[in-house]
Amino acid sequence: MIITISFNPAIDQTIDINNYKYTGINRVEHMEIDAGGKGINVAKNLKVLSENPVILGFIGGRIGNIFKDMINNLQIKNDFTYIYGETRINTKIIEKNGNITELNGIGPEISLDRINEMMIKIDSYATEDTLFVLSGKISQGIESDLFKKIINLAHERGAKVAIDSSGEILDDVLMEKPEILKIKLKELKKVYKKDDISEKEILEISNEFIKKGIKYVVVSMAEKGAMFTTKEDTYLCISPKVKTHSTVGAGDALMAGLIYGIGNKLNFEKIAKLATAMSVGAVMTIGTKPSSKEMIENLYFSIDSIKLK
Repeated sequence: MIITISFNPAIDQTIDINNYKYTGINRVEHMEIDAGGKGINVAKNLKVLSENPVILGFIGGRIGNIFKDMINNLQIKNDFTYIYGETRINTKIIEKNGNITELNGIGPEISLDRINEMMIKIDSYATEDTLFVLSGKISQGIESDLFKKIINLAHERGAKVAIDSSGEILDDVLMEKPEILKIKLKELKKVYKKDDISEKEILEISNEFIKKGIKYVVVSMAEKGAMFTTKEDTYLCISPKVKTHSTVGAGDALMAGLIYGIGNKLNFEKIAKLATAMSVGAVMTIGTKPSSKEMIENLYFSIDSIKLK
């Protein structure tokens, strides 16, 4: 069973306009409304692969009820924890030239009793057959070590954990040795305080994470592709050039392909190519919708994989 946890989900409004005019009147060419958030996006992509994930997360207010209806309409199982505040709304303005302006809500504050309720749910789902996916930023009111506590709890029950980490919580995450770590190249640059990191350095850093007990390390590098590393193998997957609508959700699609491939025991090169294909497909869709299974299969054969070790 795959459980995705979303601490700060949102309804995403993706607005297409020709040329955004600051302080002026803008005519909307097209608008998409999706249930969003990193964990939500992972679950939506897993559903495309015929998996049946369960979404945990915090929702509240009238927007929260609408949000739950949207997830139910996608036929994705969910077990949300209700909070006292209102679920946020994010707006993404996409211009014809590719420029993106994002207006992201800060989200409601989460009280301690709601956090405790969430932890009880996590405990109830945690078995040796469970993989928890933790991604996204932590909401207001939540202590920064919550990821660490969840990983520790999961491991006590024999469950596994996949993390889409940022530099802010990386040290805490590494201490608990999650099985899967995905991190953006730009986050590595922040952690190591570098303007640029070469492919050789990315491989060296990934191998250091592996030595610390992580089984799978993926560094996503935007249009340059992604590097996938285990103790035995490393593959650099190069993305084909495609027409990009929005990069929002691309990393979540990659995570979905990664954990699907691992769970279905594909060989590592196939896992890397599938995850990359899903990420590429996600940037081609409107809003934060996943790409179709047919598109993913077609893109899979266009991914170049280079074995580095």
